[in-house]
Amino acid sequence: MATPQLNCYLDVPGFLASQPAQSLASILGGNTTLTASVLLGATSLPVGTTAGFQAGTLVYLLDGPNTEIVFAATPPYTTSGTLLLTAPGCAYAHGPNVSVSSGGTMGALGDTLLAASSWVEEYCQQGSPQARGFFATSRTEKLTMPTTRAYIDRAYGLMLRPHWFPVTAVSAVSIEASPGVGVSFDPTQAEFDTGGMSIAVPQLAPLPPGGYPNLGAFTFYPRGAQMWANLTYTAGFPVGQLPWNFLRAVSFVAREYLAYARNPTGAAIIRQGDVMLVQRLKGSGGKETSGDTIFMVQARQLLQPYKALWV
Repeated sequence: MATPQLNCYLDVPGFLASQPAQSLASILGGNTTLTASVLLGATSLPVGTTAGFQAGTLVYLLDGPNTEIVFAATPPYTTSGTLLLTAPGCAYAHGPNVSVSSGGTMGALGDTLLAASSWVEEYCQQGSPQARGFFATSRTEKLTMPTTRAYIDRAYGLMLRPHWFPVTAVSAVSIEASPGVGVSFDPTQAEFDTGGMSIAVPQLAPLPPGGYPNLGAFTFYPRGAQMWANLTYTAGFPVGQLPWNFLRAVSFVAREYLAYARNPTGAAIIRQGDVMLVQRLKGSGGKETSGDTIFMVQARQLLQPYKALWV
């Protein structure tokens, strides 16, 4: 089953490594990894084990920006060391060691990790509602000027604050003084701060004759005129190099989702026979009044460096 592009920041092995001892058998059927690479359209997955996978069920390949959900084939759906899929197979190519899992009798851990990844994207608000994400890739934006995202500074340089960060490279930058009429500038002149949140182009090449006045190599754009900045740049983290505190935040959000199954009503105290579980009261202790559980409080704190300052 082909799927829309999904971003998953924490796979099953990563979550299990961060999760305190807890039985996950009800939400984790098959759990293995690819033992070799597979190509786009592949209908067989070389895996470490086929134990726990059931015919016709969803199979989660949690592979960063190439994450997808496919269907296990109807019987026979396995051979020795191979998990067979229904057509059209994989929508992406995958390398070895990619997490492959299926759900259990009461849900799927893979789905929970996808939901947690999506929640983190929406909370941090990087990008646009149609395109979130923290993985490094080339991005193109058109920014209205003058705004807090694009403007001419007091030294008549161009200042940009793109929707994704950290910015690691700039490949193209231009200004449109009128719709469809633009002037490109040397992207090697672009500078970005240590946090990769803002870009400065201090030296702007002259406009063609009839444009704004210039002196030597500098062009003086009117700071209050409506214009548009076009920017192509690379921003985000390489696959496999996400910061530890970011991954930890995704883990906390996933634990919050898993807690719903045990406590769907949000009760402060749960009694089952001789066992009583006392939940942390939301907003307890007078230290915070957000209504969040301890997992979400910690997740939000860890995600502060990745939250967009301008939406």
